[in-house]
Formats: sequence, C-alpha cells, structure tokens
Amino acid sequence: MKRSLYRRLHHTLHPYLGHRTAMRVATAVFTVPDPDVPRWTPGPGWIEMATGRYWVRAEPEGERGLLHTWTLDAHGHYTDQPALVSGVTDCHAAIVDKAHRAYDYLQAGTMRIVPCPTKHPAHQYWQYVEAFTEKFGRQVKQLHNAVDYPLGYRTLYLQPRVELRLDGRSWVCSVEVALSPERSYYWWDLARATDVLSQLVRHYRVPHIALYCETPYPVTNPLWHRGWAELDAYRAARV
Repeated sequence: MKRSLYRRLHHTLHPYLGHRTAMRVATAVFTVPDPDVPRWTPGPGWIEMATGRYWVRAEPEGERGLLHTWTLDAHGHYTDQPALVSGVTDCHAAIVDKAHRAYDYLQAGTMRIVPCPTKHPAHQYWQYVEAFTEKFGRQVKQLHNAVDYPLGYRTLYLQPRVELRLDGRSWVCSVEVALSPERSYYWWDLARATDVLSQLVRHYRVPHIALYCETPYPVTNPLWHRGWAELDAYRAARV
C-alpha cells in the first residue's frame, strides 16, 4: 500500500497555481466513521454551514447567521463565557473564517446574544468537534515530527483539516500537502509525506485515501457547499 501511495502521490502533485518554481501541492482525503457525534441544531429552518460553529436561516428581512463564539465584556474584550450570537448578515464567509468578526459583520440592530453554558447541547457539540479536530491535527504534527527534519530546516508542509460529512456520523479528514520544488528536497519530502499519510491510514483503519491535484472543497467542506446550494435555491424562489 505504501509503494502504491508513493506513486499515486508523485503523479498527483503539481506546481501551485501552475508556476514552475512553486511548491508541489496535493490534497489527501479520507473518511473516519464516528456514530457518537452529539450533533445539535438551533431548530427548524437552520442550515449548518460549518461543523458545530455556524448556521444560517433565511428570513424575510435577510439571512440570519448564528455563530458559536464568546460574549464580550463592557470594554469589548472577549470573556470566557461561550455564547450563541446571531444576526442578519451577507458576510457568511468572513464570519466563518474568523469567529470574532461576528460582532462586526452581523447587523447590530438584528443581533442577539444568548449565553451558552457548558451543559448546553450546542456547547457540548462544539467541544466534541474541537476535540476531534485537535486530536487529528496533533497526530499529523507528531507523525510529521517523527519522520522529518527539525522544524527550522523543513521543506515539507502538511495542513490538516476536519469537517463533518453530510451523514452527520462520519468525518472528512484532509491533509493539504506542499513539497519543495527543488529536486534535492522533493524526493525526501515525497517519502516523508507518504510515511505520514500511510501511518494515518493505518491508525484510522480506513480502506481508501483519495488524492486530488486541487483542494476539492465540495468534498472537504460538504456542509458549506450543501448550505450554499440550499440558500441559492431559496434566493431563486424569491425572485
């Protein structure tokens, strides 16, 4: 399996944005079953756009986003009190990318802030997602550290990501891979990347790992793309 993965990865890698001197990039994707995900929803009409942290609902006055984030104190600083913050917005991507932007991109007159104690099912869902995400990222880092140069001399970059699949009972785990374009480093990076990916496959006992030239966002972010399709259908129906 390792030799096959090595060959497949070599044939999948390509220069970033087509530039001859750019890093050689690819994305590896596999599925991890998890029937114990404590999924939560704000209620009817809400569409989950980002796992455990962002939902959208179409309303007559506009699209309302709801984010799992933190409350602010009187000075505008974050507290340690989790909250569900909602409001009408057309900047969904900006809010998902950085949670603190909720207070800037949600319309102030429509904003609602609801405390979310640790026993709240929304917070428990978010914590479960965070725990799995951190565990996966930590494992990729540990495997990388075990096979590569010390950090300051490293030419191989691995970026792990996790999102929930549409079935709600399995994770789509992806690793964006970037290798040096220099021949003296490329083959070393290819061997190290293969080592890490093959060990991940064995650890999670997955039967198949898919490799893509470009990051397949509809695959790696299925909730986001399904959500946009539903929002587009709603917008089309209102025209």
